[in-house]
Amino acid sequence: MNINDALKRAIYHHNENRISEAEALYRSVLEFEINHPIASVLLAKILLQTGRPNAAEKILKTVISHHAYYMQAYNAMGDFYENKKEQLNALRCYKKALMLEPAQSAPLVAIGNIMQNLNIYSDADNPKIFEVYKRAVINQPKSLPALNNCAAIQIKMLLPDDALKTINNVLSFSPNNIRANAYKTIILQGLGRESEADELIGFGKLIQTTELQLNTCDQNLVAFNEKLKKVILKHPNFTSDWDPAKRAIRGGAVVPRLFDYNHPILKKFEVAIVNAVGNYMRNLQNKENHPFLGYKPTQYTIDIWANVLGSNDHQSSHIHNQGWMSGVYYVSLPENSVEENPYAGWLEFNRPGYGLPALGGEENFERIAPKPGMIVMFPSYVWHGTIPFTSQDTRISIAFDVHADYS
Repeated sequence: MNINDALKRAIYHHNENRISEAEALYRSVLEFEINHPIASVLLAKILLQTGRPNAAEKILKTVISHHAYYMQAYNAMGDFYENKKEQLNALRCYKKALMLEPAQSAPLVAIGNIMQNLNIYSDADNPKIFEVYKRAVINQPKSLPALNNCAAIQIKMLLPDDALKTINNVLSFSPNNIRANAYKTIILQGLGRESEADELIGFGKLIQTTELQLNTCDQNLVAFNEKLKKVILKHPNFTSDWDPAKRAIRGGAVVPRLFDYNHPILKKFEVAIVNAVGNYMRNLQNKENHPFLGYKPTQYTIDIWANVLGSNDHQSSHIHNQGWMSGVYYVSLPENSVEENPYAGWLEFNRPGYGLPALGGEENFERIAPKPGMIVMFPSYVWHGTIPFTSQDTRISIAFDVHADYS
């Protein structure tokens, strides 16, 4: 296989999220050409994505030393610094990338994102930030990050009609885009078009609850959850060291890649959750042109992790950008005191996250009281989070995403 063929195959695997196959092929390209700029930068992106920033930094600095005018290398170096929370250094790299190729949209989107995150900017700067994203759209009219960020700023500026035009543009060529549909629910509620918003959100239809069904007849759900709780708390992936910019959890601990641990209790839970997902999907109606029902996958994978929350911990409102359907299973719940918010610890829907205003007001929020053994499933574009609680006990839940495979 020659270099070009290996690179094409690597990029294909990368786009299909087959990370290990892509990494192996990028490395094979670099064995033939040590400082191949494209392979080096894409390998560095994988290293950043998989928690190896030092190795990524070394590769990127080497690429820049040999290819000083390669825009993508500076853009990736900006990603490296942003990953380290060194936003001013990241901004410098993105500006260098933009200087090298002014017609690119990616550096502009990155610059706009940093402007939103830096404390030196306020809501009064939203028009200025919008112009940065607008310039990115001019450079690349179908850039999803640029268009979605334009809509987000329009929502922040309380311009729902303008935001809807932007989002409808996105949906004209990417109708099942998670972020665009999430923004559309905010906008429709703000415009008083509740029936259209309900069609997307489907509380009670698309948002459904059920109880976990075990295949074993010798074990009740209470006993099973006690064993599951112990396995989670002793799981080798259990960590309190996580990046809050990449997870919605605020406080507490997480257990990523739950099924990495080969334990019989987890095997039983895997069978039960796969069955629950299958039942949910079979009971959904087919509806052409619907961003969720019109895209029911026949092939899919399930990504699953656990969240462990303590007193005053919670999950901020968010969506799951990489999913088609998302869900949560409740393993154990704390007792709440009578002085607390009556909804403390509940699962809340429709409250926008990421600093976006609820244009339709709080009357659009829906809540579900969780209980051990309950599964809640919903479209990945529906806003959801937990309401903070106060208790000496821990709250353990297992979250999951269904990733559609349309290949």
